[in-house]
Amino acid sequence: MATRQEIQVAWDLIKFINIINDLLDTSVPLVRGQIKITDNLTKEGRDMTVDEIKNALKQVCQNIYRYKKVILNFLDISKNNQLAINGLAAWGINLDNTKKELLDMLMVTDYLNTEVEKAVTLDKFKKLADYIDINVPKLPLIRKTK
Repeated sequence: MATRQEIQVAWDLIKFINIINDLLDTSVPLVRGQIKITDNLTKEGRDMTVDEIKNALKQVCQNIYRYKKVILNFLDISKNNQLAINGLAAWGINLDNTKKELLDMLMVTDYLNTEVEKAVTLDKFKKLADYIDINVPKLPLIRKTK
């Protein structure tokens, strides 16, 4: 049986990984150019420019890297790692599988961070959005060990 602390660590770990997943998943409409922004002069909605999309995607990547740093630094401490293992096990979740999910999303982030500079047209951004859709799984409502 897991302690309250182990359960809390597991909860926080899954929550942070889910935030990374959400950041990637919700960036798809942004990268596809489907997000309207308010023009400062006319106060009306308009499509984002390629540069605005590029800057917003860079910001998404930087936000993900901040979460990555927090998660990995936390798990680098062996006591914390064991707390996570025990807490996740109480929910039937394997830490190694969870880390793999995280690393897969970080690989997508690395790819986006590299490719964003090469994207100069909306069509190239749409290909990045398709890449996200294909490579980032939709969050499961319940995580279980397979």
